[in-house]
Amino acid sequence: MANLAEKPQYPLNAVGNKGQQAFVGVHKIFFQGTTGLVATSYGVPGMVATRIATGSYGLVFDPTVGLDIIPGIQAPTGAHYTVNVSDVYPTSGTAKFQIARTGGGTVPSGSTVPTLMVQPQNPVSGTIVNLMIFDSTRVAY
Repeated sequence: MANLAEKPQYPLNAVGNKGQQAFVGVHKIFFQGTTGLVATSYGVPGMVATRIATGSYGLVFDPTVGLDIIPGIQAPTGAHYTVNVSDVYPTSGTAKFQIARTGGGTVPSGSTVPTLMVQPQNPVSGTIVNLMIFDSTRVAY
């Protein structure tokens, strides 16, 4: 088997019909402040991210393409978040992603206790959501 470095990978070599006329890229979304505002985002042409509610964001993309989205999150030290993508509607070109954090509950004394409850959370400044995008022309199956 040939080393990948020895064989050019352009255009993208992918499996099946969905791989024709496709590309893989990363869309980066940067956050600022304590209210979870999107500071900037770039990477995939035509993709826009906006805040909907606490820890909930909308994505808009070109409805003529099919997207597979794999999310990841990078946060400053001490901030531990999870991110997931849902409600992907290729025909309207919309999707959502949510940022959450395992939260602590309070007891009558006012101290916090550990819990496994996951709560929507606005990310702190410096947090970056990376969306790995497999973008292709939409095909009927």
